[in-house]
Formats: sequence, structure tokens, C-alpha cells
Amino acid sequence: MDVAFEGISKWYETRTGRPVNAVAHVDLRIDSGTFVSLVGPSGCGKTTLLDMLLGVIPPTTGRIALEDRGPGGGTPPRRPAVVLQAATLLPWRTVRSNVTLLDECGPGARRRTQRKAHERDAQVEELLDMVHVREFADRYPWELSGGMQQRVAIARALYTRSPLMCLDEPFSALDEFTREALHIELQRIWDAERFTAVFVTHNIQEAVLLSDRVIVMAPRPGRVVADIAIDLPRPRLHEGLTDTAFGGYVREIREALRSGSAAAA
Repeated sequence: MDVAFEGISKWYETRTGRPVNAVAHVDLRIDSGTFVSLVGPSGCGKTTLLDMLLGVIPPTTGRIALEDRGPGGGTPPRRPAVVLQAATLLPWRTVRSNVTLLDECGPGARRRTQRKAHERDAQVEELLDMVHVREFADRYPWELSGGMQQRVAIARALYTRSPLMCLDEPFSALDEFTREALHIELQRIWDAERFTAVFVTHNIQEAVLLSDRVIVMAPRPGRVVADIAIDLPRPRLHEGLTDTAFGGYVREIREALRSGSAAAA
């Protein structure tokens, strides 16, 4: 799915009535099947852009255009999938029934729940295999570690078969070892499925490891100050973080962040 932010700005009104400009004049195009990360300090509008892309909030000015080029695509496109910082699994549902939850929600829910059971079950088993939690299909979220819960959340997003996945710091609450494992898994899944990924993170190394492009944003009002293509071979492993080329991208992003912050001061 192609994504285009065209002249996007977002203003909020505070309780005192004073307007706050959260995002200013963002023009950005994301090509279908690419992995793009948004990087910047807290309050620079990364999640605001993601929320507008998801349709949670409207832009104040500008428009967001989506075009699905895949089978069954066109306009209007299918709803984006989303993975958040917390797994947001329902504790009274098993892993399997959490993955299929969206069959029961939103437009077309009745049609989706009438799918042949064997087709639905086969898809769920395939996805649980993909994220390596199939043996826990009948467990409940409270029986799983945080990393395993995030794996289930990714499977739930993939179950929608959306060509666009939005990820808002999905690994930020995890320990380093689990986060590194999920970096590898997410790359493998993305390489197999080739959905368009928009990934929000504060972690520069994470962004370089995962992305085709890193979009650097400056503090409020949030705006794009650099668009950096990451030309490194895949799959990318954590052992490569010390490579000269990898370090060069990290330094370039840090410099863009410093320049953007200085200009905003």
C-alpha cells in the first residue's frame, strides 16, 4: 500500500483555549512494501502522524492518501493493522481467540465470522507458527511473557491481511534480549509478507536495523528534517551494529536530530 502525507498539520486546543501546533506541514510519501521508521524526541508528533494515518484523529490541514495496489486493492483501501507498545490482549480470551478477535469487530464482522472454520483455523495456525507461539494457542495472555504477548499482537495484526501495518514503539517495554529476538522475527515476517510498515521509535539503532528509510522529526511543531535511505544488506543482525556503515547511519541520524532540535530552540 502506498501512503502519502500531503501538507499535513495538526493543531490542538488546550484547556486554557491556547492552540498548540503539534505537527507542521508534513509532506511524505511511503512506497508500497517498504519499511519506514519515524524517529524523533518525545513530543515531536511521531504518534500524532501515526494516529492520523490510522484515522484515530483527523489532520487540521492537508490530506492522507492511501492506495492499495495488491489483490483486491483500490479505493477505499483496507483498514491498516496496528501494533502498540502494550499487547492489548483480552485476558479472558485464549491466544487463538485473541488473534481472531477482529473478525467480530467493525464493518463486515458478520461476514468474517461466517468464514469456514477450517479456513480460519488454518490461517491462525500458520500465523502462530510464524511468530513461534503455536504451542501456546490455548493459553491465556496472563500465562505468557511480555515478549510472547507481543508476538501474539503481531499475529493478530497479520491476521487482518492488511497491506499496511502501523507499529508504535512495540518493543519499548521489553528487555534487551527479548527486543533483539523480536527485531529478527519482525524482519523475517516483513520479508515474507512485504506489507508497508510505518514504525515509530525513539531508538536510533532499532530504526537503522529494521528500516529501508528513517524519517527524522524535529521537536514541536513536529516536522520532517531528514529522510535517510538505509542501504544495508538484509537480514540485519545485531552483530552488525558495530559495522562502520551501520555506525555511519546512526551518526547521520543523530546529527539530523541535533540540527533539528537546535533550529527549534
